[in-house]
Amino acid sequence: MPLDIPALRKEVERLYALPAQDLPADAGNVFHELRDLLSSGAVRAALPVEGGWEPQAWVKQGILVGFRLGRVIEIPSGVESPFVDKHNLPLR
Repeated sequence: MPLDIPALRKEVERLYALPAQDLPADAGNVFHELRDLLSSGAVRAALPVEGGWEPQAWVKQGILVGFRLGRVIEIPSGVESPFVDKHNLPLR
């Protein structure tokens, strides 16, 4: 069941505080939910404020959790050198 944004923020902050080896199995679901909300524009990494932008630290923390969760995989590229990236990040 999707989390509302305040609950998602709380869960991201909780996961970020854990060492990588202690991340629970469902941490990937939280990261994917954040990633989907970022892609749709429902969540933003920074919000406009008078005179500039205010970064959302919890969003950065969620992205970093995703990097900790990701496994490096080889992606066929059709060229001599292989392309590698994290398994949980979409190719673009």
